[in-house]
Amino acid sequence: MKDSRISNLILCVYFCILVIYKTKKMIKKFLYAVWTFSLQKGWNWIWSKTTVDEQAIAAVQEVKERTENVIEEFKDVKESVQEVVQETKDVVNAAKGKPKRKRNGSKEKLD
Repeated sequence: MKDSRISNLILCVYFCILVIYKTKKMIKKFLYAVWTFSLQKGWNWIWSKTTVDEQAIAAVQEVKERTENVIEEFKDVKESVQEVVQETKDVVNAAKGKPKRKRNGSKEKLD
């Protein structure tokens, strides 16, 4: 009877070890599957978005620089248009026979 109890105990211990080993192996497989099919894809997706963010930031900076350049050019164009308006007034006044104006405000007669 003792032999059967010992053999049953040995079988029970062996079975428990086997179950623990298989369970451990199954848990590893499950965690690996979760990692490769969901977490890894999510992790890769997050890292792939970082380059998009960096590109977006670079694009925004480029747009800001171009906007500043365009504003400077518009200021130059505005000054040029104001000069053209003044010159056209001088041409009209010259056609009427009025004296030519200097830019500092003094008047001088056309010859």
